Amino acid sequence: MTIGIDASRYQINQPTGTEIYSRQIVDELLKQKNSKDEIRLYVPRELEEIKKQIKRGKLKGVKQIVIKQKKLWTQEGLSLHFLTHRRPEVFFVPAHTLPLIHPARSVVVIHDLAFKYYPKAYSDFALWYLDWSTRFAVKHAKKIITISKATRRDLVKFYNCPPEKIAVVYLGTNFLPETKLNAEIVLPKYKLSKRERYFLYVGRIEEKKNLVNLVKAYEIAQREFHELKLVLAGKLGFKGELVLKTIENLGLKAQVIVTGYVPDEHLAILYQNAYGFVLPSLYEGFGMPILEAFSKGIPVLTSKTSSLPEMGGKACLYVDPQNVEDISRGLRELYLNKILRLALIKQGAKRLKNFSWEKCGQETMRVLKEAGRE
Repeated sequence: MTIGIDASRYQINQPTGTEIYSRQIVDELLKQKNSKDEIRLYVPRELEEIKKQIKRGKLKGVKQIVIKQKKLWTQEGLSLHFLTHRRPEVFFVPAHTLPLIHPARSVVVIHDLAFKYYPKAYSDFALWYLDWSTRFAVKHAKKIITISKATRRDLVKFYNCPPEKIAVVYLGTNFLPETKLNAEIVLPKYKLSKRERYFLYVGRIEEKKNLVNLVKAYEIAQREFHELKLVLAGKLGFKGELVLKTIENLGLKAQVIVTGYVPDEHLAILYQNAYGFVLPSLYEGFGMPILEAFSKGIPVLTSKTSSLPEMGGKACLYVDPQNVEDISRGLRELYLNKILRLALIKQGAKRLKNFSWEKCGQETMRVLKEAGRE
């Protein structure tokens, strides 16, 4: 079978959620291919790592197809290629956007429908394009993969997508590296030390992550625990300036540390030394940082909304993300209750066994093969 993959997100500087997933799933699918499969990676520029492996004979039956299109890479560049070249039997899109011209047997991953719940957290163009691309994928893709049952329910609810067309495939969580870096050297780069206790958030600094409410809740909690800091690790996203303004207005610039983008090796150190992890997001399609926190042995506070209870199970302390007092209560409980902390850490380690990239790759390949046979 000839399998085409949109690998345009494989080699992105400072990757976040969908880019990390795209890289992981491409790597896993390359491992899953059999000798009869041919895999074509469609890319805006050649992937050097893949090129080296192909030259060494480690990736037989794999080739890269470079489409040099600076703007409208998917809808113009990829569409034109499919119009003028032989198409793969199955085409896989790891993130939302199916090109206008595409193979009949296409499989698209829809990560979340947060824009349907919180439209004000997006620009007008992003809101329009996400709605259009999702509607187009639901209509034209042979199969759709969602990364949670919550997103599958949303696709049926908002787009009347036939449930039998959707496969739920959970992600894995093993991409944070074991690091030999010294915490005493790394932590001071982020105005921290090993002696300090801090709660950690990882993700974009943006409105839909509910960070304004988190900062307000932290301000209440830290009146009682002056030594406790809050670390927000991630790039500034849409309306992220509202979060920064809230920190400034509450006089918390010394207590709330906004790191900017953090490389994986440093991120591993931040997780390992955190006193707890917090993700009171309004909506998540999966909630990958929760699993990262489980893997680093720290307790988790998160929202009782969208996919988060599905991912966290009994291993998280849940709060109402719309209620600042409830978030603050959760922060205090996570800080003070040692028995709860130990129980959550133990449950988190058990919960991790449900998720692996190998399993994700196997189940994704099964969906692609099913789409190719239909």
